[in-house]
Amino acid sequence: CTTFYRDDDNDGVGQPADTACLCSAAAPYTAVTAGDCDDTPATGDTCSTTCITVYADADHDGAGDAATAATVCTAPANTVTNADDCDDTRSHCAASCVDADQDSYCADTDCDESNNACTADCSTCLPTALTLTVTNNGSLTAADTVTLTVDLGSYAVDVAAEIQCTATVQTIHGPLDFTQPLTLSTVGWQASQFDWATAPTAPFDAAACSGAGDFVRLRSHNNAKLQRSTPFDAAGFKDLLLQFRAATETGFTSGNELQVSRCCGACEADLAFAPASFGDANACAMLEAPLPFVDCSTLTVGIAWGAYGITVGLDDLQIRAAHIIPAVTGAGAGQYTTTFPAKVAGSFDVTCTWTHTEPATVLSDTTTVVVAP
Repeated sequence: CTTFYRDDDNDGVGQPADTACLCSAAAPYTAVTAGDCDDTPATGDTCSTTCITVYADADHDGAGDAATAATVCTAPANTVTNADDCDDTRSHCAASCVDADQDSYCADTDCDESNNACTADCSTCLPTALTLTVTNNGSLTAADTVTLTVDLGSYAVDVAAEIQCTATVQTIHGPLDFTQPLTLSTVGWQASQFDWATAPTAPFDAAACSGAGDFVRLRSHNNAKLQRSTPFDAAGFKDLLLQFRAATETGFTSGNELQVSRCCGACEADLAFAPASFGDANACAMLEAPLPFVDCSTLTVGIAWGAYGITVGLDDLQIRAAHIIPAVTGAGAGQYTTTFPAKVAGSFDVTCTWTHTEPATVLSDTTTVVVAP
């Protein structure tokens, strides 16, 4: 007899492990040559020695199930030539089956594994956190530009409408600790109508005033004034505030009206400022006079008080304001930046808030900007 090999695809090459000893060929044992790599009728008639290994891809994610290996001449439908699928029942899980946010998208296909509202494309999703950073923070000087970065991860948002940044008030001039004797012009301020010769040396309660020696003592006449003689650079600031400590001699606790003037180019009329009272009853009161924002490069302010012939104390005079933070602009995927001049040594906080209407979402972060002396 002759050894014949089973040849189901009738390509003349049979299966080496399936033989029959016959006097003549009889289907399906018709091949006298063995070694067919694919003898299935559906795919094997196109080759005998050039087969490929394929794997089932039931979830159609381009990765196959290693447990379904098959050797064929040509890949049938729903198969692939790799065995990279960790779970062939989930179409969004292939190389990784880790799904931390349980949104059916695993780590290799999920754009954000910490946010189950985002799957394949984070550009259409809402951010979950906002982070602020300042370039070269701590090594900035007053001459430098502050670069603020708003990071929303990989999310794109309508920055013009939704991100707002504001700064806290900081001292931009002062505080000036006056001691007597003192020539006010040496610190940029001019005094008028002050009778220095008759000013008492110690008109205040030292304990109540945190040390009476730290005050300028002056005997005022009606509408005595203290005016900053040299304008200061106010561009880039808003919400200006004149802040100082003040007190009167014992017994004068009311009627001590103060007025604040503001000069931006030309001086304006005094801005009325009249606290309920200051003096002996609330010695060394910290007083604040708001100066509505004016957009000018230099600003001069002054203070006048209308106490009648009494002794007034003044200390810790300072001008305070908040930086104007320009709108942020795009700087890359999920990042936005804005810049503004540091201008003044010290520190202040910047807070940025991202607000979304539907669904209602508010994210914010605060960072402290440190400008070295």
